[in-house]
Amino acid sequence: MEKAENILKNIIDNYKNKKVLVIGDSILDESIFAKAIGISLESPTLKAAETKVEKELGGAYNVAKNIAALGSECYFITLLARDEYEKDFMTDNQNLNVVPIYGKKRNTIKKRYWIERGGQIYKHLQINTYDSVGEHASDIIRSIHTAFNSYISKVDVLLFCDYRTGMLSETMVQEMIKEAKRHNVFSFANSQISDKRSNYHFYRGVDVICMNLQEAKRTCIEYNINFEQLQNFFHSYVCVTNSKESTCLYMDNLVLEAPVIKIEENDSCGAGDCFLAALSISDLKDRPVESLRLANIWAGLSVRYHGTKTPKQEELETYIGY
Repeated sequence: MEKAENILKNIIDNYKNKKVLVIGDSILDESIFAKAIGISLESPTLKAAETKVEKELGGAYNVAKNIAALGSECYFITLLARDEYEKDFMTDNQNLNVVPIYGKKRNTIKKRYWIERGGQIYKHLQINTYDSVGEHASDIIRSIHTAFNSYISKVDVLLFCDYRTGMLSETMVQEMIKEAKRHNVFSFANSQISDKRSNYHFYRGVDVICMNLQEAKRTCIEYNINFEQLQNFFHSYVCVTNSKESTCLYMDNLVLEAPVIKIEENDSCGAGDCFLAALSISDLKDRPVESLRLANIWAGLSVRYHGTKTPKQEELETYIGY
């Protein structure tokens, strides 16, 4: 029997041979770090002195850059705006090919304020700036379709990363899923629920739907099904992550499970994106448990960093004893 470590090494070695198409919303995570210096005399307001500002790309961009960091070639179709943040969404990563579609008034920005007090750093505030698809929706859809048709025959994997700004519609997604199957491209989908209703029905028929435990519970309630019915309801494998315990994959009427790693956590922001990135380029069809394990490790490594910083492939290799 082949050793588990050798199986993991073989999967990692094959990352460099994978080509992936990611479609989804880009987010810029701007982290403002400061040190507490006191309380205002006029009101109970914490005062802090800014120490540094860091910008990291999040949302579907975080999935794409993690795929590139693991050595795979990634094409990334995303909706952007021509504003003062536009340049922050450009990259010189040779593994990451950004295909921008312009049609929004503002890019999506998440500003997080981290303040150091008593030797500990806490996130005190988050402010989001975003804009949904506007009056040029039909032009945007045509542009996305054109870009999709240019790349789908060149890739092994398709990922839908829906952050709910209106970039992806049910009709568009279903057409793309059919085209992916025609080209024998394995497909994944993830959609943020947050304060919205589930829209996972958009992604029926995709090969794998990934959601966290809270999203899975909400989805079951809204569609009046239970966990065991998820796979048949969506005609897809369903992967449910639980950052505190394990990841479960509902696959061919089986439930496969892999534990998360125990590691010191500084910030879980973006861990789900890291999981999805690693899972999509692993060997889920033939080595599902090992693929879940690698995705859990990669996600675990990411929580040691503040914001959506990407781990290095060498960290993954060191962790498994490469």
